[in-house]
Amino acid sequence: MDSNWFTALFDDHYENVMNNVGRYVSDGFAGTSSVSGVGGSVGDSYGNYNSEVQDNDLNQQDDNDGGDLFWHRECDRTKLVICTAGALTMYYNTLKPSRRMSVIEKVGMFLYTLALGASNREVQERFHHSGETISRNFKEVLRSVCLLAADFIRLVDPKFTTTPLEIEMNPRYMPYFKNCIGAIDGTHVRACVSQEIQIPFIGRNGIPTQNIMAACSFNMQFTFVWAGWEGSAHNTRIFYEAIGNTNIQFPRPPEGKYYLVDSGYPNEYGYLGPYRGERYHLPEFHRRGQPRSREELFNRVHSSLRCVIECTFGVWKKRWRILQTMPEFPYKSQVKIVVASMALHNYIRRKSGQDVAFNKFDSHPDFVPPDTFPDVVPQSQTTGHQSASRMDYIRDGITNSLMGQ
Repeated sequence: MDSNWFTALFDDHYENVMNNVGRYVSDGFAGTSSVSGVGGSVGDSYGNYNSEVQDNDLNQQDDNDGGDLFWHRECDRTKLVICTAGALTMYYNTLKPSRRMSVIEKVGMFLYTLALGASNREVQERFHHSGETISRNFKEVLRSVCLLAADFIRLVDPKFTTTPLEIEMNPRYMPYFKNCIGAIDGTHVRACVSQEIQIPFIGRNGIPTQNIMAACSFNMQFTFVWAGWEGSAHNTRIFYEAIGNTNIQFPRPPEGKYYLVDSGYPNEYGYLGPYRGERYHLPEFHRRGQPRSREELFNRVHSSLRCVIECTFGVWKKRWRILQTMPEFPYKSQVKIVVASMALHNYIRRKSGQDVAFNKFDSHPDFVPPDTFPDVVPQSQTTGHQSASRMDYIRDGITNSLMGQ
């Protein structure tokens, strides 16, 4: 059942696997046209689009994003399908080929569904399997990728012993934000639920959504995710649940360290927000000129650094169209899809140095993509009688340093 070419791709140190696959994609690998079992026929399984199929898939997309859609970049999808299949088969031992389907085809169908938001019927037409077979194999791969998530959605430096390179190497942020360890925000993805239970899922966006709290590093990798909240749930409620419930295992900041948050979150110790009632978002400074006060100066730098979480959400959502057009899966499966797609996001970031979507944001770090389902946060009401928190003093200290640079 195993195949020599497939094994050879992964017969190396794990860090070199993506390079092996890159060479395979570029140069070809002998014997792949007739391989079965774990490897399967790569072309027959998912890679050989004829013009009719490709046109059909492209017609499903908006004119603005069809050319950039991940699945239509053959090299990217080939590398991801093979590497994911290899990881789940050889390192996690969670997927096995069946009598009629290779692991690569199982993973290919799964990633096809996530990348295009394809329905079961559309996957049937593309891969020529029954609806029951597609559903069964999707669940199998989804379970396996969720196991992958346990290793990939976590901190690389769990004790926060070093300053992130993205801060340390940038005089715009160093030494002012040397104790910053990441950014936190919430985001929404489409939820497909029955009308009987829709009301709690309909928030300010006016459509059923799933609200997700996530933290990310400055390398655009998710370090924490809590998915499954109804769209009407407020970010502050989710935040307090996350930091207060020991079962959630949220990576809390140690003494002296902090995450960046926006004005929708409380300025609790360990979570640094902007000055409220002042300009904050980068487009505001682009439209109306340079900061006019010390508070606006801090807010502009804070926003520039914190926008990494918005960029991370942007890359993640653009790659996986299923997050915008969720098919009719059970809600628990929809939650798992969110987690699985975030794990794959991190997997690509760690293993591929030439990913088109990430490279775009690496080249333009201040570019913030528009969110498909923006989280509408009401304007915070502040009064002069609120007592200053420890984070207020830390924020003032950073502001004074920025003023004196």
